[in-house]
Amino acid sequence: MFSKKIYFTLPLLGLFLGCGSSNTSNTTITGAAIDDYLINSKVEIYNTNGNKISECKTGEYGIFNCKVKTNQKLIVIIKKGILDLDGNSSTTNDQSNFPGCLVGIVYPNQNVVISPLSTKLIAEYLNIPLNVKREGNNTIAYLTENQIKINEIAKNSDEIYNKESNLPVFIMNSTNKQEIKKHSKIVKKFMKDIEKISFKNSYRLRILHINDTHSHLEPTRIKIQINGEKTYVFAGGYAKIAKFVKNIKAKDKNSIFLHAGDAVQGTLYFSEFNGSADTQTLNQMNIDDMVLGNHEFDKGKEFLVKNLLDKFKFPIVDANVIMDNSDPDKKEFDKKVNPYKIFTIHGQKIAIVGETVDASSISQPGPTIIFLDYVTTAQNTINTLENKNINKIIFLTHIGYDMDKFLANEVNNIDVIVGGHSHTLLGDFTNLGLKSTGDYPTIITNGDNKTLILTAWKWGEVVGDINILFNNEGKIFDYTGTPVMLVDDKFLRKNNDGKKVEVNETIKKEIENYISMQENIKIEQYDTKVEKIINKYKPLIEELMNKVIGEANATLTHVRLPGDTDENGNILPHGSMIAPHVALAMYEKAQKNGGADFSLQNAGGVRITIPEGNITIGEVKTLLPFGNTLVLVKMDGKKIKDMIENAIERAYIKKTNTGAFPYLGNAKFTFDASKPLGERIVEFKIKENGNWIDLDLNKTYTIATNNYIANGGDNYIELKNATNKYDTGFIDSDTFIEYVKNHKVLSPLPEKDLPVSVINN
Repeated sequence: MFSKKIYFTLPLLGLFLGCGSSNTSNTTITGAAIDDYLINSKVEIYNTNGNKISECKTGEYGIFNCKVKTNQKLIVIIKKGILDLDGNSSTTNDQSNFPGCLVGIVYPNQNVVISPLSTKLIAEYLNIPLNVKREGNNTIAYLTENQIKINEIAKNSDEIYNKESNLPVFIMNSTNKQEIKKHSKIVKKFMKDIEKISFKNSYRLRILHINDTHSHLEPTRIKIQINGEKTYVFAGGYAKIAKFVKNIKAKDKNSIFLHAGDAVQGTLYFSEFNGSADTQTLNQMNIDDMVLGNHEFDKGKEFLVKNLLDKFKFPIVDANVIMDNSDPDKKEFDKKVNPYKIFTIHGQKIAIVGETVDASSISQPGPTIIFLDYVTTAQNTINTLENKNINKIIFLTHIGYDMDKFLANEVNNIDVIVGGHSHTLLGDFTNLGLKSTGDYPTIITNGDNKTLILTAWKWGEVVGDINILFNNEGKIFDYTGTPVMLVDDKFLRKNNDGKKVEVNETIKKEIENYISMQENIKIEQYDTKVEKIINKYKPLIEELMNKVIGEANATLTHVRLPGDTDENGNILPHGSMIAPHVALAMYEKAQKNGGADFSLQNAGGVRITIPEGNITIGEVKTLLPFGNTLVLVKMDGKKIKDMIENAIERAYIKKTNTGAFPYLGNAKFTFDASKPLGERIVEFKIKENGNWIDLDLNKTYTIATNNYIANGGDNYIELKNATNKYDTGFIDSDTFIEYVKNHKVLSPLPEKDLPVSVINN
C-alpha cells in the first residue's frame, strides 16, 4: 500500500467532461492540490496557447479558487509550498517543504484535484521522468520546475485530456474538507506504487450496478450504526439512484449502469399498477443494460412481453433464455431480448452478456420460454465474442452469488460478473454495523483468468460502483470501488419510550459529518423526473396503505429460517412469526370452501415483518405481493413427509433455496438437523377436533397452499406432480385481509401451536 504522502484524491482534473459555462465571463478553477495536502502553494493557470492567464494560492486542505475568463481547457501548475498531512496549517509538526510541481488539465467550473496521479500521466506522455523522493515511510512524487514544458502540454492538451479520462478516479463532489479527505483515501488505496503504474496502454471502465430492486420505487427504512448508535435511515429509492447515476455519467464518459434483474414484484407499485409505475421510472434511470430476473416472469409470458419488454426503453440481454418458434410472441421477444450487447465506450468495445436462473420451477414463464444450460451457453457466447476480437467481456447474471462463483470457475475469459438473485451484500460495511457475505469485488482465479464478481444487495439499498483497469489484451490489472448506500437527510433514533423519532439538529449534524467521512454511504438528492412519476402514483398507494383492518399486539417478525436473527439481533428459534398466520389464513379459508386438513406456506412468499400496531390493507398487499391463489391438493402422508424433508434439505440444510422453507397451519413438525435426509422429521402432527394427532403415512390428506408452489415453485416437485388439485381462485392477500378482519387482533402463536421446532441445530 502506498504511503501517506501520496494521498491524492478522487476527482482528478475535470477528467471526463469537456464542459464549462457557455459564456466567457468570470468563472473559476476550483480544486485541491494533493500530495499529502499542499498548502501555501502557487497556482498558475495557462490557456492552450501556453499563455498564463491567472494565478492564486492554495489554502487549507490544498483548496484553491482561481478566477478565469474562459470556458476552454486550461493547464494548472501547482508550485512549491508546504506538504501537510492533515491539511490544517495551524499544526506544524506534520509539515515539510514540497520541492516540486504538480500538473493537470481542467475545465472551468469543475471541482478537481491536481495530484501526482495527474502529473504522472502528463510526464509519461511527454517522456519526462517523474521525481520520487522518499522520507522514511512517506513518498513525494513531483516534477521540478525546469521539467515543465508548458508549450508541449498546451499543444497536446486534447490528447492528454483524453488519456486522463482513463484514470481510475472521478470528479470530486465538492471542495468540502471532509470530501477531500474521503477522496484522498480512495486514491491512496488504489495507488500502490506510483513508479510501477503505467497508463499508456490501459483502459478504464466504471461500472455502476443494482439488482433485485423488486419495485421498491421509494426508499426503504433500514437500521445501521452511526458512530456506534443504532440509527434508522431511508436508503435507496429510484429517484436517489437516478440522481446518483446521472451525476456520475454526466462527468464520466467511461461509465455504464447495469441492472441484474428482478426489477419488478414486491410492492404495491407493481401489484396495483401492472408494471406501469415500474417501467416509467426505470426508463428515466439511465440504465444501459438489464438481464431478466425470475420475477419478471411471475405474471406469465404475455405480461412479460406486453407490459414489460414492450415498455422498457433500454436493452435486455439474456443468452440462455429463448422462446420456442411456435409462440406467436417470438418475434417481439427476439426483438427486445438479445444474448449480448456490444457497447463502444470511449473507443473500446465492451460486451455485456446476460444469463438468468431457470425460472420454470420458481416462476410462471410458461411452456414456450426455454432456459438453456448457462455454463455451456456462457462458453459458446464467449467464443463468439472472441471471434469478433472483443476482449473485455462482462456477464450480467441473475443466478445468485454462489452460482456466479461457480460460473467463473467453469468458464474461461469472463472478466466481470455483475450478479443478482441471492440478495448478497458484498464489501466492508462494518462501519455501518452491517455484515456482508464477501469481498467487493470477489475474485475468482481460474488458471490464468481472473474474474471480478459484483453484486449489490437488494431493493436498491446500495448501488455498486467500481473502476476497473484493463491492459491492451483486455486483462484486468487493477480496480477500486465500493457499493454505496444512498440515504435521505432524515435520521431516526429511539427515544426513551422506545419510539423511533427524528433526531434533533445537533445530532443530525453529527450524523452528516460521520457520513461525509465514509466511502460507502452518501446523502443523495432526488432526481426530479423520477420523483414526479412516483408522486403521480404515491397518493393512491398511501390511500390504500392507510386503511386499517386490524391490529397486531406485538411485532410479528418475518425471517425465512428457524434460527435466523431479526433486525435487532434477536434469534428466532422457530423462524417466522407472521408466516404461520398466513398459513392459518389459508387453512381457515379452505375450511369454508371444500375443507382441508392443514395448510402450507413457503417462506419466500411472505415478504415483510408486521410491526406492532394497526394493520392496514397496504401492509397486507406488501406482505403478500404476488397475487397467488388458494389451491387444494390431495396427497398421502408418506409423500407429505418426503416433501417436507426435501424442503428442509434445500432450504435449511443446504440453503440453496431458503424461500422453500415450509410453514404450516393446523399442523406442526419437529426435525433433527443432525440426522440424514429422510430421517430428520421426528414428529409431525395435525390438529383434529382440538387434539394433535400423528401424521398417518397411509392416509390421504387435503393441503391448502398457494398456486405458486402447487405448480412446482421453489422446487416443490411433489405438489407439481400431484394429480388431484383444485384452484379455488381466492387471492392470498384477500384471504389474509379476511383473516385479520375476523380475528381483529393478531398475537404471536403460543409455543404449543408453533408449526416448526428444531433440535440439534
